[in-house]
Amino acid sequence: MSLLATEPQLVLEGTPPGQERLRTMTNTTAPKTTGDDTEDDALTKFGAKVREFRKARGLTQHQLAESAGIDRKTINRIENTRYSPTLTNVFAIAEALDVPANKLL
Repeated sequence: MSLLATEPQLVLEGTPPGQERLRTMTNTTAPKTTGDDTEDDALTKFGAKVREFRKARGLTQHQLAESAGIDRKTINRIENTRYSPTLTNVFAIAEALDVPANKLL
């Protein structure tokens, strides 16, 4: 295996020595147990604020997603703290909600 792998690799636990198996890490959802309560709290607060502003503007998740150029499932996952949004998504959501991004953070 090349040291210049294009994607991060993870050795799966529980495999016998000498028989390591690798899998590519492609899941972008936020881990539920990070051990970092600050990150979990920040995601929870962000999701709650997105939902609050969305509902205050009378928008459905579908309408917000369409306006922000994001999949509706992503909006749902953000609001339910199952996805850590990219910076691009944060700004797109803020723009779609007509609110400064720092009001969502």
